[in-house]
Amino acid sequence: MARRIAKKILVLASGAPVVRIEPTDGSSSANTSAYMNKRGDLLLFNVRNASVTRVFPSDDLVKTYLENRDTVARYLPIPQTLRVGDRVVSEVLVSGKNGFSVGTESKLLLWRKFLAAYEDLSTAATNDAGLIIAELRAEISELQPHHGPLQSTEKMLSTLNSSWRTFAMHGDLSGNNVVVDGNSFVVIDYDDVARHPFFFDVILFTLRDDVLRSMLRRGMFDEDLKRLADAAGADFSSDHLQSWINYVVLRLAADRCRATFEELESALKATRERLVPNDPGL
Repeated sequence: MARRIAKKILVLASGAPVVRIEPTDGSSSANTSAYMNKRGDLLLFNVRNASVTRVFPSDDLVKTYLENRDTVARYLPIPQTLRVGDRVVSEVLVSGKNGFSVGTESKLLLWRKFLAAYEDLSTAATNDAGLIIAELRAEISELQPHHGPLQSTEKMLSTLNSSWRTFAMHGDLSGNNVVVDGNSFVVIDYDDVARHPFFFDVILFTLRDDVLRSMLRRGMFDEDLKRLADAAGADFSSDHLQSWINYVVLRLAADRCRATFEELESALKATRERLVPNDPGL
């Protein structure tokens, strides 16, 4: 007997209606679910064949997405593109678990694979972090041009090292964007690819996971991060690590705030609480 399917209409925060298809026979998961992200892309997940299809609202977004994927394909394992056309990109994933849901041993293996990949690419990175930081400073100053950055944010900016090497980073690395199958994994969602200092993806991935963040706070990754810094021609110390974290927090907060400096300060606080909650050591 064919599985009976019930369709439910969801209205997300964006106000856009999205159809979520769910089984009515008591099965634990839907064969297909659809959600809309903040950019307005429709994401279709097929559980049976482990695929995700992204339906873009414009051809320009398809082009940008594929260019972003190609940029980081040299160091991150990306899904295979099945079809491009009519604003559709289909990606085949390994059949596995969400990166957040795997055990500690698998998380550590994944973390070290990322670290090794970024160590390799650091030698090809460029020493242009000064330009990136200047752009960030300009973006923030524009929020309140007559008063300049507030003291706490200016202090964050002053700790950033303009000699860091930069490279095209995934920009949104987290367990949600990694599918793990044993020792293999693929990374999805390349909408936020941008040039960042060499540590951005590794630190962001670490801060977003409770287990890894706790290990970072206890200094368990210091030797690994020192190797990453050495590969990029940078120094490493607890002070440098704090400035790395400051950059990640500041960049994410600035990306989420385009109105007033007061709103940026609120975004900074919310971003830090989300990434490093109750961790005074960070």
